[in-house]
Amino acid sequence: VKGSLDFLGLNYYFTQYATNTPNFTIPTQPSSLTDPQVTFGFYRNGIPIGVQVANFVYYPPGFRMILNYIKDNYKNPLTFITEQGSADFGNVTLAVALADNGRIQNHCSHLSC
Repeated sequence: VKGSLDFLGLNYYFTQYATNTPNFTIPTQPSSLTDPQVTFGFYRNGIPIGVQVANFVYYPPGFRMILNYIKDNYKNPLTFITEQGSADFGNVTLAVALADNGRIQNHCSHLSC
């Protein structure tokens, strides 16, 4: 892949740690989440790496980290952020949903990291 692309499209939602899983058992229905044979998580040494929102933990520095990794390891290709999303717990009032402060904060924190 290195040097063989015109541009990269990046969909980014959240950052996770991947830790080695000794004696990993391949499931009967393998997937992209089981292929690496690691355990994914949002905690480091028992401490959340970011802010808990719905099923995710947002860690804005992870966005910068993946962009720097792409730049440093793939000759800084033209990169389009094709998706960057957020979620909520799904139990907010209409007024809170319309104000959308959580999504605004999420985008601002990722743009300023």
